[in-house]
Order: sequence, then C-alpha cells, then structure tokens
Amino acid sequence: MKKVIAAFLFLLSFVLNAQAPKKFYTRFGGYGHDIGYSVVQTLNGQYAVTGSTSSFGNGNTDVYLALVDSMGWVRWEKSYGGFNNDIGRSIIQLKDSGFVIAGYTNSFGSGGYDVFAVRTDKNGNLIWQKAFGGFDWDFGYCVKESNGGDSLIICGNTYSFGYGKSDGYIIKTDINGNLQWQKAYGGAEDDEFKSFTLTYNNQYAFAGTTKSMGDTKGDCWLMKTNLGGDSLISYSKQTSRKENINDINETNDKGFILCGGADTSNGAPERTDSYLLKVDEFGNFQWERPYGLGIVADDQHHSMTKSKTTNETYAYVRKTDNGPQALDPNLMLLNSGGYYIAQTSYGSLSNEELFCIESTRDKGYILFGYTFGYGAQLSDFYLLKTDSSIYGSNSSMISVDEVNKPLQELSVFPTITSDIINIKLSGKSKILTYFISDLTGKLITERNSIVSDESINVTNLIDGVYFLTIDNGSIRKSFKFVKLK
Repeated sequence: MKKVIAAFLFLLSFVLNAQAPKKFYTRFGGYGHDIGYSVVQTLNGQYAVTGSTSSFGNGNTDVYLALVDSMGWVRWEKSYGGFNNDIGRSIIQLKDSGFVIAGYTNSFGSGGYDVFAVRTDKNGNLIWQKAFGGFDWDFGYCVKESNGGDSLIICGNTYSFGYGKSDGYIIKTDINGNLQWQKAYGGAEDDEFKSFTLTYNNQYAFAGTTKSMGDTKGDCWLMKTNLGGDSLISYSKQTSRKENINDINETNDKGFILCGGADTSNGAPERTDSYLLKVDEFGNFQWERPYGLGIVADDQHHSMTKSKTTNETYAYVRKTDNGPQALDPNLMLLNSGGYYIAQTSYGSLSNEELFCIESTRDKGYILFGYTFGYGAQLSDFYLLKTDSSIYGSNSSMISVDEVNKPLQELSVFPTITSDIINIKLSGKSKILTYFISDLTGKLITERNSIVSDESINVTNLIDGVYFLTIDNGSIRKSFKFVKLK
C-alpha cells in the first residue's frame, strides 16, 4: 500500500510540474500540402485533428488524423483513403473514445465525389470507412453523434439527388456506418449545408447557403428538422447581396447565431465582410452584424464556438485577406448581441488560415488550419491554443518547437538491449529527469536527474517492452525499448 501511495504522489507531482501551457502554437506535416480543417478536445484533454494531406498516405491527398497532446506534441498520426483525393472536414470523439471523421472522396463510391466517413478506435486504428452518395458529386462537411450515441448525422450537399443543381444533403447512419436514411433539401439552384447543431428540444438546426430561396447570388439559410429529417422550419435571409454561412450555434435564448460572409460593397468592387445573423428558435430575424477591415479587405468567419466562461460569449475565427499582404487568421470575441469584446491576429509573414475553433475545458480555445510560414515546406498543419482572453500574438506565445528543443536535441539508443540504454545530449541542456515504466504504466524506476550523457543499466529488468520517459519540467517525451537477454 505504501508503494501505491508513493507512486500516486509521484505521479501527482509529475503532473503538477508539467502543466499544459494555456497558449502555444505548433506546425507539423510533411513535404506536401497539409491542410487542417477540424479539431476536437478529447476526453483526456488532448486534441484530435483532421484534414487533408499529400505528404502521407496512398493517393493525391488522404484524410489525416493525428492526436496532439496538451503540450503540443504529435503523439501519433494516421492517414486514410485510396489513390485519388480524400479530404477530412469534421471530427468528433465518440463515447468509446474512438473517432469519426466526415468529408469526401473520389477514391471510393459511386460518383465523381462521395461523402466519406471514417471510424477509428482511440489509437486511430481503422474500424470502418464508408462512402455515401450517387452518380454525381456529393460532399460532407459536418458530423455529429446523436444524443443516444447510437447513430451519426452528416450534412453537406449533393448533386446526385434532390430538386436542383445542388441540394442540402443529410445522411443518417448507425454507429457502424450503415445507412439509415438520406434526404435532400432545396430548390432549382445551388443549395448546401455547412454545419448543424442539436437543439435543446431534440431537433436539428442546419445552416448553409441557398441560391434557390431568394437571390441567386446566395442567401443565408437555416433549416430545422425533427430527428427523422422532416423539415420543420426553413428560413432564408432574402437580400440582393451575396451571402454565405459556414457555422451555427444555439444561443441561451434558444435562438441561433449563424456566421459566414456577406458582400457589403453596395455597388463598389465586390468585397466580403465577416457576417453574423441572429434568428429566434422559429427562424424569425432578430439582428445582423457585418464586421469588415476596410475597403481593401476581404474576410469572412470560418467557425464559431460558445465560450466556457460564465457569461454568454462567442469566439469566432475569420480569414482576413488584405490584398497584397498575407492571409491572416483573426480571432474575435463578441457578446450574445454580436457586439465587440476583443480581437487579435496570429500568424507569420506568410499565408495562414484557421478553419476551426473550439472551446477548451480551461476556458480557452483551440484552433486548427494551415500555415506556409515557420519553415513549412509547402503548407503545414497549424495548431493554435489561446487562453480565454485571446489577446496576444505568436511572438507572445510558446512555440512548441522552442519548448521541445531540449528534448529534440537528444537521442536514446539502442532500442533493443540486454544491459545498457544510453541517453545522449547535444550541446548545452537544462536539467532533465527520467524514469522507466512498463506497458501498463507501472513505475519501474524512481525519477533521476541528468545534466549530461547518461548510461542506464537495465540488466535487472525482466525481458519485455518498456518506456523511458524524459522531461524538462515543461514537457515530456517517451522512448520505447525492448529488454532481451
């Protein structure tokens, strides 16, 4: 019992000494084009991300899945797809700790593109992958799990079914990816759903853009359905200007805020401003708020999330295009009335976009997209963590590359040994500590400090697989080795 208590206290002190930073940024990827679209905080406080990669996998681009720990380390990464193009646009974590990704593919299925869904276990191992759609093009943009956890809902758009050129598209499957029903919504022109939310009274609210119900340039569109996909309310903001919607959140008053972009140039050269639309639960218009950066700027909200702070605050990430200057991601905090609280921009001198923002349990935010900066070969995945205030810039945040440097400048060898494991440091280093654990997480050795190269005698260990874990007081890194006689 004393050993158990001692081990517990040791682990507790270790966690306290290696608290996750509230603000950091990191990039990762390969030598191709890597673009991030969606991120979710996992049940154990890490981050699962999805997007598309041409650096890894089988085809032109593949669906990408990675697990990033709370320190910004990529713990593992996987790719899924065939020989053509496969894109992951939305990710959720299931109650069993596994993941579901929705997007689209032209490697599998019936048509040019089909909705693509992938389910994995918590380690990214493939459980199933399915394609849905018809003989034309079909796209998936958002996936969520039903309240009961026994089914999945995906929304997007379809050229294969429906009433017009493109229609809003909803698919329901069971948790094993078996199709239960699919429905199309819209008119004679192009219509699409980009996001949806499950409402307080067990209905679905889908948001997107319609060119059938108003001006053919595009109008904001809200569709509410019951759990069977039967339409209850359809609302379009019918104006003569071009509008598009990318995301939706339910508000405390049971209404909805929709975000996207709107052309507010009023006859001048077309310019898109970030745009918010508020409607009540019955689809009645309440207010709209455009946010622009001036006559030369072109911007729009990509994503929004409700803050986990006590007040009803919403965080938005938008693309800002300042003409000859670089694309920059801009974060905004607005109150429930759509009025300004704070904003700040992040990024390098090169192009960046962040397509997804989610609230984190420490009341901050996690964002995911891509960057051409920070030494990226082409475009790399770009993950950004902020605190609740969002204030700052990349220069005021922790770069994971900088924090990890002392651990990147070391090597552990050999990976299979009968007697000695060597830790070799490169150059100067702060004090590092290490310990050894088995596959179950049981501590085999106590914590030891090192400031120079070290050789560890493991002859007393029984044959098996072990982890040598090293930390620098802020982060930790584990190396697997095998002990054999």
